Order: sequence, then C-alpha cells, then structure tokens
Amino acid sequence: MSKSVFKLYIDELGMSHPKSYDISPYYILLGCIIDERYQADLEQHANHIKFKYWGRTDVVFHSADMAHSTAAFEIFQNDESKKSEFMKDLLDMLNKAPINITAAVIDKEKAFNSFWEERTVIKRSAEIVLYNFLAYIYTKMPCRGKIIIEASSMERDTQYLAAFNALLHPSFGIKNPLYKNAGVRDHLTSINFVTKQNHDIEAQVADLLAYGVRCGFNDLAAYKKSSYEYRIIKVANSKLIKMAPTMGDDKRKFFKLIDAVKIIPTRTRGIKRSKEKRG
Repeated sequence: MSKSVFKLYIDELGMSHPKSYDISPYYILLGCIIDERYQADLEQHANHIKFKYWGRTDVVFHSADMAHSTAAFEIFQNDESKKSEFMKDLLDMLNKAPINITAAVIDKEKAFNSFWEERTVIKRSAEIVLYNFLAYIYTKMPCRGKIIIEASSMERDTQYLAAFNALLHPSFGIKNPLYKNAGVRDHLTSINFVTKQNHDIEAQVADLLAYGVRCGFNDLAAYKKSSYEYRIIKVANSKLIKMAPTMGDDKRKFFKLIDAVKIIPTRTRGIKRSKEKRG
C-alpha cells in the first residue's frame, strides 16, 4: 500500500507580542492539513473563483483585505451585490475544501501577566500545532507528514524549527511513550520555509479560517446568521480535526492526544502586571 502524504500549512493571526493584548486579545497560529492528492482540486476551485471576479488567478485571499475592501478587494467597495455573491462562492469553496484544521490560541493578557516573552508565545503555539499534526498523521497511517511555513523573521523561524526538531529527538519518545517505538522520523519527514510569493492556496485558507476561529470567541448570537462572520465560524468549526466513527483503537489512542483548539496559558502566574510596568 502506498503511503499518503499529508501537508500542514501554517498561518498566524494577530500580533504575537503579549504586550499588545489591549490592541488584540488573542494570537492564533492555525494549521491547515490536506492530503496532497486533493491539492490540485482545491487550487482549481479557488482559481475558478479568482478568475470569475478578477479575470486572473494571482489574487491572494486575505482576511484583513477582505474585511476592509482593500488591495484586490477594492472591487467590492461600492457593489454589495457582487461582494455578497463572492462571499457565497468563497464560503462554498471553504465548505467543500478537503482539509482539517488545528489551532493554538494565546490569551495575550494572561501571557503578559505570566511574564511570557514574544518568543515564548511563538514557541508554545508552534509546539501545539506541530504536536497535533504529528498525532493526526498517526491516525491516518500509513502516511507521511510534511510542514510548510511562510518564512518570517529569524527568531520566529528558529522557534518553528526547534518545535519540529523536538518531535524528532529521541527524548520525545521517552516523554511520550506512545511514540517510543513509532518511528516518528519515518513519518514526519520535512519542514519547509517558503516566501510570501509562494501564495499556496492552503495558506490562504488557513488565514481565512484563523479569522473564523478568532470570531468564535465572541458570542455567536452577536452575529446575524447572514453575516460572513457567522458563516465563517460555522465553517471553521466543521473543519476542526474530528475522530472518524470507524477509527480503530490503535489510531484512536493517538487521536485522544489532539486538542484541536488549545488555549494557553490556562491561568496566570504571580501578581498581575500593571500597564505602567509594560514598557
């Protein structure tokens, strides 16, 4: 039997420094998982939408630009009917997308009061998403897993690489007995850093669904059912990693290790820091 190859595309939402909690309360790192056999279908669907509205396929689906009708999305500024039609097409694509997602969510005020540095936020969120991906591919055996990340700063990329290497280190099997004889290196095979110009549709989908996860922290009743926010929350929830009813016990034990959306820190350490001490 040939091995399937699952790819993890990572995107972030929000500022990662804990001191920015009063500007945006959460930092989200989202992983979009896809079987590479279905990548061409997803890209074709996305390109069909892009060509329909722009007559070209090099448009990047970006939540912030969509929200403010900036960049390529300026075409919708004065045309609500066209924007509504586009949103319908986009949400249809996301609903049909053959993907699963997992996310790490940092409560930045708690992180700030726990004296976390920005590098701690990046490191902890990377560890969660990569760990969930490792457990996920073990529920899909036999298969291999590859990680694709948009290159950023040296500090950020170093933390991603450290989280990846930690999973491959012999000590990981000692700390996580289920993986002791499970050949992690044989199944989690690569991590690649790509440029912003790579424009993978999977990374664009990750960006869109990270916004859905973020909106999900608000009361769903605050949104009209016809709103984009209400519908993107629904899509994001439907794409979270879920256990197949037919999953056997040998794979179920790995699935139980997954926390599809994990929020940290769960509590603060020490005395709450005042805003005056933040500089």
